[in-house]
Amino acid sequence: MFGHSIWLLNDTFIGSWAGSPSKSNYQQSCALPDLSKGIRYVITILIDHKGLEQNTFLGQDMMKAPRGILNFSLSGHDDTSFEWKITGHLGGEQYHDHAHSPFNKGGMFAERQGFHLPHAPTIRWRRHSPSDGISSAGAGFFYISFNLNVPKGYDILMSFVI
Repeated sequence: MFGHSIWLLNDTFIGSWAGSPSKSNYQQSCALPDLSKGIRYVITILIDHKGLEQNTFLGQDMMKAPRGILNFSLSGHDDTSFEWKITGHLGGEQYHDHAHSPFNKGGMFAERQGFHLPHAPTIRWRRHSPSDGISSAGAGFFYISFNLNVPKGYDILMSFVI
């Protein structure tokens, strides 16, 4: 579960792990390309944060299992030579999506721009089927729109299998 992909900011793909439902954590070593001394580099890590552990057994707190980067090291550097940033809401404390609460979605660019909301500006998006995948390591963001005949004023639970 909870896979990840890693890049240098200049789009150099470093590595990934697809995740596994049988593992709650994973340790990975990655080789970086040749880097020049004295240049500041940015490493981007995309983490699959979807899915939650469930409390299947009474008295257990499995849903509190930590997610994300639990530890890291880079040969030749101590922990103080790193600066961490987490992508959050577009606008920070003055977030733009007032209709859906201040809770973070996923922090991906498309989510931060509100492309998952009704009437998103997707007119320039290229038509592409999710079953075709994407051509290189990365994340794809797809949308579909359709009309539902739901009476106004009702809060109706629905399930969609895609």
